[in-house]
Amino acid sequence: MTLLAKQVPKLRAVFKEMVSLVAHWRMKLGDPPPVSISISMDGGSGILALPAILASDLESVFKKKTKAGPAAASLAPVLGECVTIYHRAVEQAKGEPIPRAEPPKRESAIQAIQRLSAELSHLAAICETAFSEAAQLEFRLSESDAALLNDDHLLRLALQTVDGACSELVALPNAPAAHFTALAGRGKDFDKLLSGGRQRMEWLEELALYRITISA
Repeated sequence: MTLLAKQVPKLRAVFKEMVSLVAHWRMKLGDPPPVSISISMDGGSGILALPAILASDLESVFKKKTKAGPAAASLAPVLGECVTIYHRAVEQAKGEPIPRAEPPKRESAIQAIQRLSAELSHLAAICETAFSEAAQLEFRLSESDAALLNDDHLLRLALQTVDGACSELVALPNAPAAHFTALAGRGKDFDKLLSGGRQRMEWLEELALYRITISA
């Protein structure tokens, strides 16, 4: 499950776009806001809960098939990217191949949405099962991760280095806005320290999505 946790920032970025598009089209079709828009993606648990809820929201959009053509054409490419990234993340976490159905040669956008929504639900079920099994086996951190958490002064030193790098990178052209909370001091709340580190790593992930122009 550690491998899946590492994919959370990338999953968050693509799912945010998908949720926004679903909300946009539900509003245009006269439907209430989707349930998925209420899911907080600030933590990993939100990303784990979101795929199955998002699949349900998509199904409700395409019940109105007479009006759903433009929505499907807009949503299908983004959903395809979501499912591909999510499939890869779950597959890596399980450590074994997860077969994917080949799309039909002549598949409409609505049919693509239906197929991808079903795949999203299937992957969400696999992920939930994997976490349940991990809990039953009394999941433990790897030795290296446990050692890092035990030697918290090394973790603080590493995060201070990352913080310094972020302070330099934020000045690059087109870099996203940075709103970091201060890193907790030694002996302070360890969860706040980890939260501060997570903020910076997620910002670095977002920075990597931007085109940065470096002047000589």
